[in-house]
Amino acid sequence: MQLLARKSKTKIYRAAAKRRVLNRTMYQPILLLVAMAIVSCMADCGDNLSASEFHQVYCESDIVFRGTATGGHSATSMDEDQNWIVTTSASFNAEEVYKGSPSNPQHINIYRVWTQGSPCGSTAFPFSDDGIFIFANNNGNGYIMEACMRAFAWGCIPQSIKDSLPLSCN
Repeated sequence: MQLLARKSKTKIYRAAAKRRVLNRTMYQPILLLVAMAIVSCMADCGDNLSASEFHQVYCESDIVFRGTATGGHSATSMDEDQNWIVTTSASFNAEEVYKGSPSNPQHINIYRVWTQGSPCGSTAFPFSDDGIFIFANNNGNGYIMEACMRAFAWGCIPQSIKDSLPLSCN
């Protein structure tokens, strides 16, 4: 009887150890996503908007500004279809607001949600020493940035577009 009890306890301990290993391995994809996001933040300009696309996105946005990131965080989760979801919240100090009237230009919060399978990368904001140019919309609770082509390193914006800011929307 004691031998059966001992074997039963051993099975329970092994099962618990196996669950701990599975829990640890579940975090590995999350760490991989975070590492990929950090590395891709240091990428070059990559895709950019054409002048007409830039004008269209500018006019559709509630706020357009160039700013410096002052803080932020991301959370990673998984939906019921096992797709990764990355939710990012970042605070910016607006160096120049081209469209919109934020209540506090020194503290603009921008939210972005990326879902695995999206045609865009998971990186929310590019790395830039000279500021980030952002298009966002106000949903009533704050500023939301679409996942694709809404944040650019200031150095990646063509000079002709910089010279024409702020744009007029008819």
